[in-house]
Amino acid sequence: MDITIFSCLIIMTMISTTYELNCIVCSSATNIDCYDPYKGDLSITSSVSQPGFTSCHKTMYWANMGFFPSGTVIREGSNTVCNTAESTGSLATLYCCSNKDNCNNAMTHSALLIVTVSSVLSCLFIKQIFSC
Repeated sequence: MDITIFSCLIIMTMISTTYELNCIVCSSATNIDCYDPYKGDLSITSSVSQPGFTSCHKTMYWANMGFFPSGTVIREGSNTVCNTAESTGSLATLYCCSNKDNCNNAMTHSALLIVTVSSVLSCLFIKQIFSC
């Protein structure tokens, strides 16, 4: 019976769940499709949509800042949590989202729920069989 519980624990630790967003990463200074509304390619093979972020940002510059002229849109990913959905500064407005992939226009990667539930139920079933 101890082996059964140990096996169940091993199975459960092998199922990892990670949450990450795909975010659009582009600048209207170099890619005209980056302007609003976003018109770029969001397919899996696109280099514009990149994985591994906690939140996605869209910055809209409405005043000149360095080499970003007024009207520039920058879309990027970040590993920081959104404090607010929108914040306006003296040069730009930052939009932050973390609710779905490419929300700065998020794919949540996780172990399939069915696999996790099935593993737990299988472990409980095996435990019941061996405890009789």
